[in-house]
Amino acid sequence: RTVIQRAGRLTRPAGRLTLTVSASRFVRNKLLHMLDALRPAA
Repeated sequence: RTVIQRAGRLTRPAGRLTLTVSASRFVRNKLLHMLDALRPAA
């Protein structure tokens, strides 16, 4: 939960949903790792 709260924010530039990730390398890497783990379920 903490990783997601610090990850950044969802924006919708030009109508496309985008996750703007924090500058923190640790947080970015944790979030990308979690997203990769979820990819097979999508």
